[in-house]
Amino acid sequence: MKVYPAGYSRHGALIEQLMQDPKTLLIDTRYSPNSKMPQWTGSALKAKYGDRYRFAGKFLGNVNYKGGPMTLANPARGIEGLVMYLNEGYDLILLCQCPEFSACHRRLIVDLLRGAMPSVEVVMPEQIDQVSKRGK
Repeated sequence: MKVYPAGYSRHGALIEQLMQDPKTLLIDTRYSPNSKMPQWTGSALKAKYGDRYRFAGKFLGNVNYKGGPMTLANPARGIEGLVMYLNEGYDLILLCQCPEFSACHRRLIVDLLRGAMPSVEVVMPEQIDQVSKRGK
């Protein structure tokens, strides 16, 4: 039961690598699944990954993504869905555009998820990058 909070603007290649595993779901946490990069729009991700792409912005999106305090749309329902997917045996990528986890609403999602499911393993993309570099 692993969760990877990743921003595609910084970790796009890693996201694609992780999605090679059929037991991984891409959970789009953006309030709106739009992007200036066509390959990262919700429709492009749905076309590429099919049912393994799940748009969760209605629940886990930051309603103040254009400015203001970070506020999740419907966190209770969103976290319930993540717990369900994890209990079904999936690993999850929590997708947003933001390059920095500490300044992104993914941090709020991870905190709530850890509260609901303390056994979940949160793997930061930087941890994977460091392991890859050590292996070279």
